[in-house]
Amino acid sequence: VNLPERKMEQSSGYDFAGLIKVVYEKDQDVSTRVMDLINAKHADKLKIDDAATNIPALFHTLRKEDSALAVKVLEILVQASLTDEQTFQMCEATGVLDQVVAGVIETTSDILLMLNFLIILQTISTVPRGLKLLTQREKLHPRIHELVTHFEPSVACFAMKYIGEFTSQGAEQCSVAIEKQWIEAIGQQLTSPSAADVSLTEAALQAIGGIASTAVGLGHLMDHPSWVSAYVQCLSHSKEEVKVAFCHSLAEIFETKDSSDLLEQFFHSQFSDKADGEKKARYTTLVDMRRDFSIPVRMAALHALHALTNHKWAVMELVETVGFFDWATRRDNESEKEGMEWKFGIVQKMHAHWEAIGQLLGQKRALELKTYLKMGPFVADTSNTMPVDFEEG
Repeated sequence: VNLPERKMEQSSGYDFAGLIKVVYEKDQDVSTRVMDLINAKHADKLKIDDAATNIPALFHTLRKEDSALAVKVLEILVQASLTDEQTFQMCEATGVLDQVVAGVIETTSDILLMLNFLIILQTISTVPRGLKLLTQREKLHPRIHELVTHFEPSVACFAMKYIGEFTSQGAEQCSVAIEKQWIEAIGQQLTSPSAADVSLTEAALQAIGGIASTAVGLGHLMDHPSWVSAYVQCLSHSKEEVKVAFCHSLAEIFETKDSSDLLEQFFHSQFSDKADGEKKARYTTLVDMRRDFSIPVRMAALHALHALTNHKWAVMELVETVGFFDWATRRDNESEKEGMEWKFGIVQKMHAHWEAIGQLLGQKRALELKTYLKMGPFVADTSNTMPVDFEEG
């Protein structure tokens, strides 16, 4: 069956034909399969004049007959709506976006289908207009809370990643997460004895990075010491992937340049070179990971240090840390291109405070930062495969 192109041209666009036209422009094979299925099963519903009222029924038919095809259609439409306001308005007006929400809310034993709907939901949340729509869908909120503790780890992980993305968008979204107790569910995942599943721990860390990247979320996290304790303990986890996830999570928190006072309060409540005991040990572990033999761990640590140096108080504390300034201004202690780029970024941010550093270390030493930046991030000899560091400390 050929696509009804003549009818689609006559339509206003806010109907089934308009939707299929968008799909046709993105993937002709998918649109043809949809038309074949609909014509075979429900040709009577394909009426241009009132098709908008039948779109939920048509999608119900698609899901019943070929759920993978239905998901593909939704994925195409959602992707198209991200870059085109008119397509978004059409998808919202015809209920396409609510089809995705319904797919997440619906209880199903088909794990793959559930994961696909969660992925599309996360895609919707990446644009402001999509985020606004999802914030207003009250029935979605308790379902997200349920999915964080879903028996299938992959579903729970995607639910937590969605929360991290959602809350990182601003205070309003973070307030929704607090009100609906999403953050409590993540905190329980992190502190639960059953958190032996590394993928769940990684997802929880990623979510916390998004949550605490806003002042509202960080304040809420700090009000729950048990969550904070479980969070920072991941720095010394036995599994390398958890250490990596922790560092990237910490980086997301400190990449914001707002709320620097609150960030400083949070950091020094858990890390300090000038304290004793656990705080000093954690600080030393974090800073020393910049020279770790494991490339993923080292890159993650450099990401975290790069984020910390957004803040003058962190720059000055690092400069006072034994060996850190010497490491920063040497050119033979990082062999990975990514690592050189992170390190160059760290030195750039340190240089922004070179006068304060000069008062601490002397102007001559502070000018070493300018010399480093003039030479660029890369060195000629990258034959070393391990980070070399001869400084003391």
